[in-house]
Amino acid sequence: MASWQLAVIGSLLLLLAGGIYRVYFGPLAKFPGRKLAALTLWYEFYYDVVKRGQYTFEIQRMHQQYGKPHDIPSILSRLSRPPPGPIIRISPTELHVSDPDFYDELYSSKSAARDKCPRFVRMFSNEPSVFGSVTHDVHRMRRAPLNPFFSRQAIQRLLPSILSRVTRLCERLEEMRGTGRPVKMDDAYSALTMDVITEYCFKEPYGCLDDPAFMPQWPRALIEASEASHVNKQFGWLMPVMMALPEWLVAKMNPNIMAFLVYRKVGCTVDSALESSETARFVMANDSLRSWFLRWSASWRLGMKSTRS
Repeated sequence: MASWQLAVIGSLLLLLAGGIYRVYFGPLAKFPGRKLAALTLWYEFYYDVVKRGQYTFEIQRMHQQYGKPHDIPSILSRLSRPPPGPIIRISPTELHVSDPDFYDELYSSKSAARDKCPRFVRMFSNEPSVFGSVTHDVHRMRRAPLNPFFSRQAIQRLLPSILSRVTRLCERLEEMRGTGRPVKMDDAYSALTMDVITEYCFKEPYGCLDDPAFMPQWPRALIEASEASHVNKQFGWLMPVMMALPEWLVAKMNPNIMAFLVYRKVGCTVDSALESSETARFVMANDSLRSWFLRWSASWRLGMKSTRS
């Protein structure tokens, strides 16, 4: 038998042994769930990529299927659905908990730090961001400059701006009344949200509410980026490859990935503004809302220097 044939047979045996260990003998083998989900990530890939983000609903169905029938009186167990099992296995390395009483134990608190899973962080390909921080300490360092802007006092100061945008939306709807043209309310509410956020972050709104169609390209870009994130989660090497290609080629190959590249351009603009230390010092000293995004980026850079040293 040729050496390459032995190598193929050995590889198949290793895969088989690894699969058996994952499903029946691994540390998560005692938890209920679909055997195929416990065996391979391709099960999650099918629901999230092929069926476009449906794995979260499949997880809900698994909670129902792998419930505990003995918790229901035997007479009723044949007539009703079993209660959701609180803990199920949804992948070779993941458990899903559906129990509100377990919230404080599961999620991070002051006394119990939690690091993020790198596989989830790479979904949106924004590792230098707050969301992209894997370790608890780095996330806390990057999150600190944002805390004052989401305090109760900061939100109260934002109320006049929010009310003015809501008034503008009502004016637009009043203008469209009686025209006989349908109004896509999802685009209208997305325009309201976009104008509130951009005015708060950049001092000037994008003017989505003034656009005749409420600038539908923004919510569509977010949806496309969300769909692309599922692919990026399964194939972490895909985004770096796409970023190395010309944008016109990426737009033809995968419009969803192109939405990511447009999003990342904002970070490139901030980076170019912070090339000099004088600019960084000015940004850190400026308290206006116009410099909010730049102040955060400058703080992140200082945090990265401290973590590297």
